[in-house]
Amino acid sequence: MDIWDVRVLNEKYNIEYNKSKTVYTLDFTAIKNKSISEQVKKYFKQRLLSKRNFSWGTATNYL
Repeated sequence: MDIWDVRVLNEKYNIEYNKSKTVYTLDFTAIKNKSISEQVKKYFKQRLLSKRNFSWGTATNYL
């Protein structure tokens, strides 16, 4: 899955996000190297699930 929707992740993993923002997705298709894309997704997943100083907004900025 190369596009993550925070509304779906919120239901599944209870990921918090700012509902007043209109950015609901992270699109990893811009990362052409698949191995790097997979590593970035693993990193984001780990950081989002830990809920320590890493929010959905931070993830969108990083990407």
